[in-house]
Amino acid sequence: MSFVGIIACEKQVNEIKKVLSRQDKEKDIQIIAINSKSIENIVNIKFETIVIIDSIDKLYDKIECLRKIISNAEYLIINSDFSLESEILNDIEIKIITYGLKQKSTITASSIQEESIIICTQRKIRNIQDEIIEPKETKINIQHNKKIYEILAIYSIIILYNDRIGVDVLENFNFF
Repeated sequence: MSFVGIIACEKQVNEIKKVLSRQDKEKDIQIIAINSKSIENIVNIKFETIVIIDSIDKLYDKIECLRKIISNAEYLIINSDFSLESEILNDIEIKIITYGLKQKSTITASSIQEESIIICTQRKIRNIQDEIIEPKETKINIQHNKKIYEILAIYSIIILYNDRIGVDVLENFNFF
């Protein structure tokens, strides 16, 4: 079982769990919320991936716990539109996938419409299975374009765990 820790508000984590639970073929990805209440209790969990959707400002008093959690993970998926203090990642070797609306993000939205979004993977990504995911564009049907960051985060997780979830489901999948 793979543990994926998500730093986001509770509502975002629950929505992401709901979407991924419909896609996780083998039900072997466990999503765990990382917040100021839970961080000290989960500091010893070996997360395979950490996803930062929200600002980590609320965790600054627990920064050493956060550093320990991140340093034990293999992947960090991070919203590049939030600034992350560089000292948090000092001396931590981790594979980083960025997502957001910035042009230099690994995964970004190249087109946002009312009912769909085109997500662009701009660089090669080596996934959990050690396969190379080539740069490409994928059209995703959406119901609300207000949740672009959550959609980009979910897409990043799906790309990373594609054999368990299946990237092919994205083309006909409605987010939220």
